[in-house]
Amino acid sequence: MLRANEPGDFVIATGVRVTVKTFLAASLEPLNLDWTQFEELDEVYLRPTEVDALVGNPSKIRRLTSWEPETSAMQLAAAMTSADLRLCGSVALWLCGSVALWLCEDASFADAFEWRY
Repeated sequence: MLRANEPGDFVIATGVRVTVKTFLAASLEPLNLDWTQFEELDEVYLRPTEVDALVGNPSKIRRLTSWEPETSAMQLAAAMTSADLRLCGSVALWLCGSVALWLCEDASFADAFEWRY
């Protein structure tokens, strides 16, 4: 964006469709966990007018700056989990349905995640 001659709105995306299931699987891979342990569909969150697929279109930033994505969504998901693990040193993970709670052994970092799709 800093390479653009004019300021503007840019979509930072790979242009590749990734499902929530695929992203979840990549996120849990560094923990050697099976994403299906967290699978839960709550129809309350289904919207009748929802589009079937959303894909970011990076054509504007590519055209104006020659930018190209270097990291896939799956690589990003795994990197985020790995970064949390490095931050913690070791981690305890409690699972309760679709909710996972991370707690570092020194209690310096705690986070809860709930996956719903």
